[in-house]
Amino acid sequence: MKKLSSINVYNIPHIGGEIKINFEKGKAFLVLTGFNGSGKSRVITSILETLALVRDHDYVSSASDWVLNIAFEGGGEARALKMNRGNVPAGKITSRIGELMVERFSLKDTFKKASNLISSETEQTLKSGSLNDDSGNNRNFCGATLYDLSEPEDLFLESTSVVAYIDDQIHFNYERKLEKIVYEKEPNLNKTLFILISELISSDFVKATVVEKVEDTVKKLMKEFLKGSKKNKNAVPTEEAALSYIHERIDKQFIINNSAELFSQNELFRDINLFFKSTNRKMIWNNNRICLELADGTIIDWYNFSKGEKTLLSLFLMVYLYRDTSVFLMDEPESSLHVEWQRMLFPALMKMAPNSQFIIATHSPFLVMNTDSEQVINMAKFSMGAKKHG
Repeated sequence: MKKLSSINVYNIPHIGGEIKINFEKGKAFLVLTGFNGSGKSRVITSILETLALVRDHDYVSSASDWVLNIAFEGGGEARALKMNRGNVPAGKITSRIGELMVERFSLKDTFKKASNLISSETEQTLKSGSLNDDSGNNRNFCGATLYDLSEPEDLFLESTSVVAYIDDQIHFNYERKLEKIVYEKEPNLNKTLFILISELISSDFVKATVVEKVEDTVKKLMKEFLKGSKKNKNAVPTEEAALSYIHERIDKQFIINNSAELFSQNELFRDINLFFKSTNRKMIWNNNRICLELADGTIIDWYNFSKGEKTLLSLFLMVYLYRDTSVFLMDEPESSLHVEWQRMLFPALMKMAPNSQFIIATHSPFLVMNTDSEQVINMAKFSMGAKKHG
């Protein structure tokens, strides 16, 4: 997992302005705060789009006309440019803008040179009367390149994994079929949870829990077999006899159906239940599904959770599943969460993923300053800088 050491972006959120943020060493959370329109979300989505571009994945954010440079811990940089190309066919400018990016000019100069190049081609395109090559459906040019890699490019890219939680959806910076199919018509929070729970079930989570139960049962039956063999002095215990004894007595379905107690001891369930404790509810594994058990014993399936409960579960599942492989981007994760849950969130995520890096945009003062591992950036200061130099 490649962690970021700095981000440098030109022309967003302020036209002609440049932002540079160096990540403080050893801090788990980079938190972007500020008023609406200060650029928190645009920076988050541009980071995701840049790291998707270098891995040839199509994540499209609403922000356009920017250059962004990301430096990684241990070396290596990624730079991306996104610019409105008007009526100019992409094929006319791709190689020439690529040459600009390889030259490694400053972000400001790269942006201006690319803009001038597109402007000159626009005049030629209009004079010749040629049509846009994609009928106007996508008028942005997007390109990315890598610098100063200390390892083969394929290995470097494989370790630059990002998982993002934006507008109740989960996004990756690489191609995955499940999200594409599930989100195809109408993305929503239920679909996000369906994706994450499917990932959980297909991971080692269920298998490891059931295996533990099976192992305990086999050990118990083996002790019974050996004890019986000692009593029967005429019988010589053999491996075949032991296997036959266990096979006849083990009830596989019973083990699967009665593993709920083991699931409740898993850190995912244990840590999230610290949140649900305040509402007298408990997350359980029931009939191969994630459910909530109410104080009166009523069982609620995950798709009937409240929005805040679904949001909390989505965040926990995302971090639990990808904690060893990915950097996490989150845009306003506090949405629908009670104030007390907001205060508890960062410490809980840090506990679950102590080696991970989180980049988070938020409006909530309750979300921050609850750990000693937060670097807080007020995006408003960049707005003031842009006005002074504008």
